[in-house]
Amino acid sequence: MKKKLYNQKNRSQLKSDLAAEKFSRLTCSFYRYVKIDNPNILRDKLYKEWVELNVLGRVYVAEEGINAQISIPEPVFDTFIGLLNKKDYLANMPLKYAVQEGLSFIKLAVRVKKEIVAYNIPNEEYNMNQVGKHLNSSEFNKVLENPDSIVVDTNPPPRPVPTQAELDEMDLNSLRGYRNLLLAETDWMANS
Repeated sequence: MKKKLYNQKNRSQLKSDLAAEKFSRLTCSFYRYVKIDNPNILRDKLYKEWVELNVLGRVYVAEEGINAQISIPEPVFDTFIGLLNKKDYLANMPLKYAVQEGLSFIKLAVRVKKEIVAYNIPNEEYNMNQVGKHLNSSEFNKVLENPDSIVVDTNPPPRPVPTQAELDEMDLNSLRGYRNLLLAETDWMANS
């Protein structure tokens, strides 16, 4: 009988399982633009491997690459990295770690998408193999010394902090909305 390749527990079961864990988790994200001939086959393979390691998170696979935000049990982290490195197209993947650990996900969802990032640009209008070189901080600073260098900052501008008088005038729903907006921006910046 073929093993089901999706979560079969309800939300309360998943939360209960997570609360009962006796180990820490590492939350990280990664992406890579790489040609994937059959995203469905990769999706099933990743799900099988990662569910066995108790990896949780959200993963998108497309013909153009992979985008993942995941939570990995610390005891199997090296095994997880070993599995990534066994696949040429995922080897030596740069991981971005969460600035604050916590219970980020309750299940593993690996989905096949049309695009890993929704640009809605036809495939013939770009070449995903034409990429820049990743720079470490020293290399980046050296490039900045060149007066012909151009830096494009894609981070959102800082949000002005309301004064105490403005906060006093806000109703409870406005305060909640402002708090949620700040939390969403903080989460976005941490995962960028």
